[in-house]
Amino acid sequence: MEAYGKFAQVYDLFMDNVDYEGWADCLEKHLKEEGIEIYFEKENIWTLDSKGELLITIMSSLEQEESRSISENVTWGHRKRFADGKVSFAY
Repeated sequence: MEAYGKFAQVYDLFMDNVDYEGWADCLEKHLKEEGIEIYFEKENIWTLDSKGELLITIMSSLEQEESRSISENVTWGHRKRFADGKVSFAY
């Protein structure tokens, strides 16, 4: 498990400044070109199925909106604390 943790740290370091959506689109395109299908067990979705592609697109849009909403809420919280004089610095 320690090896996985170290790999995850390196992966996070490299992916921190990567355009994730662009990377995911590129990966999806290459897998599709090679005829490699991914099955999402929890959602029961096959990526090469047209229904699966639609569901992934919809789920992706919902996740993107949720991420945007969380980001807005965090930004609002920072501004509110700053306005209330409760500023904290991570060091």
